[in-house]
Amino acid sequence: GEAVLPVVKGLEADLALRYDHYQSVGSTTNPKLSLRAQPMKALVLRGSVGTGFRAPSLPELYSPEVSGASPLIDDPFSGTSNQFPSVTGGNPALKPEKSRQFSLGLVAEPMPDLSFSADYFHIRVDDPVLTLPSQLIVNRAYAGDAYFLSLITLTPDGSALASFDNRLRNGGRMEVSGVDVDLKWRIAKWDARTLTAQLAGSWMGQYDLTDPAGNKQASVGKSVDESNAPLNAVQNGGVIFRWRHALTLAYAEPTWGLALTQNFQSAYDDAQPVNDYWNGVPFQPHHVGAFATYDLHADYTGFKDLKVGLGVKNLLDTNPPRVAGN
Repeated sequence: GEAVLPVVKGLEADLALRYDHYQSVGSTTNPKLSLRAQPMKALVLRGSVGTGFRAPSLPELYSPEVSGASPLIDDPFSGTSNQFPSVTGGNPALKPEKSRQFSLGLVAEPMPDLSFSADYFHIRVDDPVLTLPSQLIVNRAYAGDAYFLSLITLTPDGSALASFDNRLRNGGRMEVSGVDVDLKWRIAKWDARTLTAQLAGSWMGQYDLTDPAGNKQASVGKSVDESNAPLNAVQNGGVIFRWRHALTLAYAEPTWGLALTQNFQSAYDDAQPVNDYWNGVPFQPHHVGAFATYDLHADYTGFKDLKVGLGVKNLLDTNPPRVAGN
């Protein structure tokens, strides 16, 4: 259900309520409130707050258990590196994910040819469904963490790792916050021709994952923790960059247009180089520099009922920076 309520002139509220029922998981009701205020013609303020819910999918619950070999990991119990028997697959004991989120932002148009928007967001997800990295499980178990000790099996004399359980499980908590920005500027206009620029970017202030035992991993701008073990958030979704943007410069005629776009991602710290690791060099992450590529796109609309477009991705054939691992 949803209702749009004009509160006073220039202020509007949007109330929404969603009810779900999932067999074997249960029922949930989640509200959302949005507000939109326009104190002047050139400025809009907006915000929202709400909760969310995601039931585990059928594959997450019931994918068959598979016995196999883990990736190559270090066994701190024996001081060796090897692959070990592990169990992967679904988990019928999974709980649903629940979330709380809010956002606050503005849209401004200080002059006819310039507009700007910025939105702050904060999202908290409790009990996210994920696969814990093999090295993380073993490291936490070796440190004496009771939760992770329950996921491993040692040899009878306790001197080495024998196997471990790496099925899907609920992962504690995830907390994410950042700012999305969008800037549009019509630089020039001549008759029916225009030159415009647009910047669309995201700044990540926080991406913290707390595992089921209460250990927090701050995951922005790096791929491993202080022990060189892969971060869980990165294992499940890729590197979380501090800043990413697409910057486009576009020229348009009545029947054709040309656009050049820069795709940019900021630097981050990666795993220790393998040779340093094997040679016992004290842990120092490998720094992966910022990376940008350029795309060029042209389109033509001079034909009746037909638009033709042609694009080139990575126009300069730029090679990415060297990555050490993960």
